[in-house]
Amino acid sequence: MFQVLVAEDELWIRKMIIDIIEKTDGFQVVGEARNGQEAWDMLQELWPTLVVTDIMMPNRDGLWLVEQIAEKKLPMETIIISGYDKFQYAQQAMKHQVSEYLLKPLKEQELRDAMQRLYARLEDNGKWHTYLVKVQSFLEELAAKEKPTDIHDQLDKLLHSVLELRDTHPAYYTALLRLLHTKWSERLGSIPNGTGQLFYPKDVLSVEQIRTSFEELLRSSLQTQSNDSYQLDKKVIREICAYLEQHYRKNVSLTEMAERCHMSVSHFCSVFKRQTGMTLINYVNKTRMDKVRQLLLEPDLKIYDIADLVGYTTMSYFNRIFKEMEGISPNEYRKARGI
Repeated sequence: MFQVLVAEDELWIRKMIIDIIEKTDGFQVVGEARNGQEAWDMLQELWPTLVVTDIMMPNRDGLWLVEQIAEKKLPMETIIISGYDKFQYAQQAMKHQVSEYLLKPLKEQELRDAMQRLYARLEDNGKWHTYLVKVQSFLEELAAKEKPTDIHDQLDKLLHSVLELRDTHPAYYTALLRLLHTKWSERLGSIPNGTGQLFYPKDVLSVEQIRTSFEELLRSSLQTQSNDSYQLDKKVIREICAYLEQHYRKNVSLTEMAERCHMSVSHFCSVFKRQTGMTLINYVNKTRMDKVRQLLLEPDLKIYDIADLVGYTTMSYFNRIFKEMEGISPNEYRKARGI
């Protein structure tokens, strides 16, 4: 199942796109964003295999988004949807290796056809994408470790795995080193002198050199992460969770939550997962589903009304999330309880 992130500022169009994708075999929507910046922040947490984006949006547009994906050499296919039938837009999109360029008004079959054309390419990228997601998860776990010996052992495993790509998949190897560099520099705020050149393949000579540089980064992180700061993080995330309990219907974004905590998006994602054991999106879905289970016990409420009450914009997405968490559909949930 290929995971899709949708970026579109107009709610009704975003809702339509999500509905089309959810009805297309082999694809599922894992996130929706209202602008390019929000999509970029979500992308770094969710790591979808396909990004479908409008070209004109506030706070960073679709061209900026696909440019970031291309520059970082991320293993993701991109579909741009544009209301502008102009050569310069298409030219810019192609420069950033956009997979498909569709025009508004969007026709359902056109989007389905575009996704099917990408299917084979997505399958080719599948193993690499899975590997990247595992590395991302590994980095988050590594950041939460407190003992240098634990870090040393785990880092050895990661780096040996990464270096295996150097000869077999050099392009992926380069992209992964850039990811490691970006993730740690964002998380720690700065990089110790002398480690920046490490992240270019021509300068990487051995596991030991890479490990030494990463250990410098990690030591810097551990030195600055005092017990006081840990307790502060705990308090801040507790407040965020309380906010989400009250505003679960709202389509909250990573950017908004990070700004509330005065953290970078990357650092917020790491701290939130360390404190709650889940991503922000998973936490919001869990909170919504807790409310859904209560509302399903009220026979007068229609299921589509319940979905709307807790903040889901499309029934297909709502039904999938419910089934993933409960193992059965909302209708089956009611029947099992005699409702």
